[in-house]
Amino acid sequence: MGPINDHSTALWFYNNQGDTVRTRRDFVDRTVIPQGPFPPIHSYSSLSPLRGGDFLVMGSRGGGMLPPVNMIARLDSTGAIRWSRFFTVNGSSTGHHKLLALPDGGGLLTHQTAFTGTSTVPVAIVSRFDSTGAVVWQRTLGRAYSSLDKFVPLPDGSYALAGYQERPMTGGGNLVAPDAWVLRLTASGDTLGSRYFGLPNDYDQFTDVRPSANGGLLLCGVIGLANSQQQQGWLLQLDSLNRVQWQQRTPVGSTVPNFVFYRCLALAGGGALVQGSRLAPNRLDVFTDLYMAVYQPNGVGGAPVAWQRFTSPPTDDEPYGDWDLSPRGELTVSGSIDFGHTQALMRLQLAERPYVPNLCQTPPQATLGFAPTAGGDSLRFFALTGAGPRHAQLLRWRWDFGDGTAFDGPAPPPHRYAPGAGAATAVRLTVTNNLGCAATAVAFPFALATAAQRALQAGFSVFPNPAGAAGATVQVPGLRPQGPVGGELRNALGQVVRREQWAPAALARGVSLGLSGLAPGVYSLRLLAREGTLVKRLLVQ
Repeated sequence: MGPINDHSTALWFYNNQGDTVRTRRDFVDRTVIPQGPFPPIHSYSSLSPLRGGDFLVMGSRGGGMLPPVNMIARLDSTGAIRWSRFFTVNGSSTGHHKLLALPDGGGLLTHQTAFTGTSTVPVAIVSRFDSTGAVVWQRTLGRAYSSLDKFVPLPDGSYALAGYQERPMTGGGNLVAPDAWVLRLTASGDTLGSRYFGLPNDYDQFTDVRPSANGGLLLCGVIGLANSQQQQGWLLQLDSLNRVQWQQRTPVGSTVPNFVFYRCLALAGGGALVQGSRLAPNRLDVFTDLYMAVYQPNGVGGAPVAWQRFTSPPTDDEPYGDWDLSPRGELTVSGSIDFGHTQALMRLQLAERPYVPNLCQTPPQATLGFAPTAGGDSLRFFALTGAGPRHAQLLRWRWDFGDGTAFDGPAPPPHRYAPGAGAATAVRLTVTNNLGCAATAVAFPFALATAAQRALQAGFSVFPNPAGAAGATVQVPGLRPQGPVGGELRNALGQVVRREQWAPAALARGVSLGLSGLAPGVYSLRLLAREGTLVKRLLVQ
């Protein structure tokens, strides 16, 4: 993806053999504006796939005599535009875009922005978009002269972001130098923690961040030594508490030539795959070789190189692009050099395999209940759900009522069924969290004798509701003679926090449910009777 010489955006589609199968051009604009001879240039700068084959793209319109304008669009699997939207977030975007599509059709975007007005000082911005491209929230992170242009979802439901934050140099007057910066955000944009790395007068920057085993983070970037033209590629492994487990610099010491690491990827064996460049000796602007290597931790705080490969590019411009390592070890590298005029695509077979985090190790939980409305002609459904891991959030609720109709949202309105709904009518609730993990609950409102089931559910009561530590009373009149009826009290994560057994006769009179020691929140009480499962929502204060 990127701009082409008729000032339009371009997408290139390739098959597994690297052959171009389709090219898509959009936003063609050849209009010559009065203030200058050049039309505005449209360009895509970040792409992220959505479920079902669509994908989101981030781009911009700029050039000519027009100010730059940000753009977000949704494309189908052929590259055709479904919708597009231009937007402004605290000023005009200056680049460093990274877009992540979310399960609800929206996206998260990190970019560097200069405020409007006379200020041109860049700051780091994170924006949340909904499924139509409208801005839901924005966060300005860090201070002036900051950038967060790489981020990745983590198994606990949060996101890790990496970049840099500049600060004044010691004795440098108005001069500033960047510190490498990593932080974590929730899906609502709340900061969970951050950490800086580097010395006051060094040039330190993270260029990539990836999840690694045991909740850790792998980061790579560059360290520029103070008062010199020496620049080192930098690889850093953090544990789940942001403590350094090991790190490696290339070249070691103050020798030449210079290196910079652009991308890194955690490997299944504990090492790291790195891509970067080697620069000309004592030069920071001439790129002599493309660099690829695998580093393996040595157990004493370092990670020597296991193998490395150098490739000479056709120009001395800085390369950029993206890459992907498949579970079979196929590495696909794509991008461009020579200021985007030369497109490159390469595939390598590696012996290494990627570390793939299990984002759904703690899946969301879904439970649904139902009860007849006061008039008795409709059913009211309610969701009792949990988002999954600690920092996850539910983004989508999908109700399938079993009669050809559906609803999106956590609280559907009362649903009216046609007379004679069959016992096989299944109601399904599927919830999806911000990591794309889903869970489904199924209920059969008409599986038993309709009148009896509705009567039992209507008579099932828990009071007081809300309840406190003193407990609550559970009452269900009308149960048929049977053995003890099991009861399960579940929290919002779906975990059973109380188990009880009550005789049907006692339930008809009312039994006590102890709630001492429970955290305030929403719970669900499930009774497992011969007539079926009855569910009641309970709020504990």
